[in-house]
Amino acid sequence: MRKLLLFGLIAILAFAALSCDSWITTTQTLTYVIDTLGNTDESFDKYVLDLATDEDYQEHRDQIRSVDQISIVGFIVNNRETVGNAELWVDTDTMHSSVEEVEAGATMVFTLPEPFAGGGLTTWVNWEEGLAYMENTDYLKDLIMNEGTFAIYAMADDPPFDMEIQAEIVITLTLGR
Repeated sequence: MRKLLLFGLIAILAFAALSCDSWITTTQTLTYVIDTLGNTDESFDKYVLDLATDEDYQEHRDQIRSVDQISIVGFIVNNRETVGNAELWVDTDTMHSSVEEVEAGATMVFTLPEPFAGGGLTTWVNWEEGLAYMENTDYLKDLIMNEGTFAIYAMADDPPFDMEIQAEIVITLTLGR
């Protein structure tokens, strides 16, 4: 009887060890620098984010179980003399060429809650604020998990777009097999 019990215990432990990958998860944080937005004669600017250029994303893309948090961290400088507001929109269509096209086809994912001062003053957005200002995160999470490449459109409330956005997108993922 002891041998049978011992054999059963060994079989259960062996089975558990073989299927252990499905029990193990880890958290991965990816950071993407967005430093090319701003200073155009248009009312928006565009940056194409290709997550596949990140070695960690490539290595773990098939292991993503969930996108836990997305935040924007960085500086926004309003070079206009008047107060302004900045919004970030995203879409898989990287060819929008007007504000109307962006508003009709893209999804807003970030907006500052209040206009910020002009005259070259800098507004710092920390991680907690960036997280709080995010909108439509389910759509953005879907883009990260299933698409990997999408355009980020920065828009100003009053053309020309004369702001500088020096920011990072911080993405926290849960990975597992």
